[in-house]
Amino acid sequence: MKRSELVAPCGIHCAICPLYLAGENSLLLEALVEKGIPREKLPCQGCRALEGHCPVLETPCDTYGCITSRGHDFCYQCQEYPCKRLNPASHRAEVLPHNTKVFNLSVIEHQGMEAFLKRSQEVQARYYKGKMVVGRGPALEGEEKE
Repeated sequence: MKRSELVAPCGIHCAICPLYLAGENSLLLEALVEKGIPREKLPCQGCRALEGHCPVLETPCDTYGCITSRGHDFCYQCQEYPCKRLNPASHRAEVLPHNTKVFNLSVIEHQGMEAFLKRSQEVQARYYKGKMVVGRGPALEGEEKE
C-alpha cells in the first residue's frame, strides 16, 4: 500500500493513528481493547481500505461517504469545502486530531502529498504537545523563545 493511500479524504493521516499503529504495538493494541474498541476491528487498515468503516464508529463515516459519492479523493476538491463536517471543535480535541483536518488538507492542496507526508508527524506533535504562541502558532518545547 502506498503511503498516500493512508491519508483519509478528510485529511487525517491514518498511518500515524493509534488504531493503525496497534498492528505494530501489542501494548497499544491491548490499551485500545481496554478502552472498548473491539479486538476484531484492530488494527485498523485505514479509512480508504475500509471504505469509511472506522473501528470507533458504529456506522460508516459520513465524511468518507460524502466525498467518495462526489467522485473526489479529498475534501478540498469539493465545491462546498470547507463544510460543517470539517468544522473544528474543542470537544475531545485533546484526544482526537479532528481540528487538524483543514490544515492537513491545505498542505496537501497547496504543497502536495509528499510535503504533507513529510510534515504530518510534526503537525500532530504541534497539535498535541505544542504551546500556542499568539501570532506564531503552536511551538514545540525550545521554540517558544526563538
